[in-house]
Amino acid sequence: MKTQRLLPFAVIVLAGLSLGSGCPTFPKIEDRIVELAVGGSTSKQFQSRGEVGIHDKTGAYSLDSLDIAGILDKAGIDVADVKDLKFAGAEYRVVTPDTVPNRMITNGNVTIRRLPAVSEVSLISNFSLDVNHTVGWQKATLDAPGVAVVNQLLADILTAMHNRTPIPNPVLSVHVRGDAPPLGKATNFAYEIKLDITILGTVKISVLN
Repeated sequence: MKTQRLLPFAVIVLAGLSLGSGCPTFPKIEDRIVELAVGGSTSKQFQSRGEVGIHDKTGAYSLDSLDIAGILDKAGIDVADVKDLKFAGAEYRVVTPDTVPNRMITNGNVTIRRLPAVSEVSLISNFSLDVNHTVGWQKATLDAPGVAVVNQLLADILTAMHNRTPIPNPVLSVHVRGDAPPLGKATNFAYEIKLDITILGTVKISVLN
């Protein structure tokens, strides 16, 4: 476990005040274990080029590409002290707007599966998206079956981290489909979907008591 030290310069001042009160006491530096939550994410760009009336694309997210080791090192958390990995949500943004006026994705659905599984489960249902304008990251409303798939993979990643073994089947296939009005005009836009995770661990800190 890594230790982070907080050494306030007030130690000397407090010691002097304690002596002046007639009860000489000296502040002590004590170690405490605290929980720390940090975040990470992985994103994928989806492009729609030449589709007419529909939008139907699939992208692969390989969660073993997450730089979890780098995130932990920056936060001062040892791998052995990681307590949990959880799916924190999905976000989206348009990065290349379509020039066709009133271009939308409507009746949209996002399904997900962990390869090599064949069956897809719902992650986002019945959404609409204006793809005529760039936007910042927007939070998506998630469906429980898809969240469960991601969390199971993250649980397996945590076990592999602790055991120092390869991550089993780390790839998620994400399938986006919906209508793309106006009809009769080919699509030409791109957007990203980002999967966010939360890493919960413990660190030892030194505090003045």
